[in-house]
Amino acid sequence: MNKWKIIEYNKKIEKLLSSKYQAQGKGLHSKVTSVESKLAPDLVKKIRYIATVRNKLVHEDDFKDIPENFVQTNKEVIAELSKEKKDIWSWIIFIILLIALGIVIYYRFRYGFT
Repeated sequence: MNKWKIIEYNKKIEKLLSSKYQAQGKGLHSKVTSVESKLAPDLVKKIRYIATVRNKLVHEDDFKDIPENFVQTNKEVIAELSKEKKDIWSWIIFIILLIALGIVIYYRFRYGFT
């Protein structure tokens, strides 16, 4: 695998962390640290693995062998980060509206349709 493709994957992951999770920091390690409480531990571990391999590739002259599972791990992380975040507040509002509708219907039947 060419190192530019690895850097592309890295940039995509950083962009997803910044745009979807408001991650802060200069590199991938610092960005994931800033939002790790919002992510699954397994996902954090994979992102740190990607950052470590990328750093070795860029900074160590003798590092040439990219692990076999590296590309697949990048694709998994990008797919996971690309999923739509579930907005808990949307569900809370939906449930409150259902309860309010239920109360209105209850009182309408109990006291008549006037």
